[in-house]
Amino acid sequence: KMQKKGQVFAKILQKRYKDLNFIDKGAFGSVWSATNLKLQRQEALKVISYEFADEKQQKNMEHQMQKEIINQSKTHKNIVSIYDYDFYDTMESNYLIISMELC
Repeated sequence: KMQKKGQVFAKILQKRYKDLNFIDKGAFGSVWSATNLKLQRQEALKVISYEFADEKQQKNMEHQMQKEIINQSKTHKNIVSIYDYDFYDTMESNYLIISMELC
């Protein structure tokens, strides 16, 4: 089942990114490096699966992401910039994909 999930979000990512390279998997999801097709820049992509999240939890995640993007005026060498985020619902799972600075 995990391989099937990987294929699903890889297909999602390929619509907006090229040169997808898996970096690592952690407690909250997986991290990929990729080239943004529209902006032609290297980015890090955090892919979070949230199979058990209900609509209230999704709205809370979206609110938190909006706050993070608004707070991007604060810069620090140990904080990466978040460029964009999007939610994807598939038959297999729901995904939050966060595009951020690749360090």
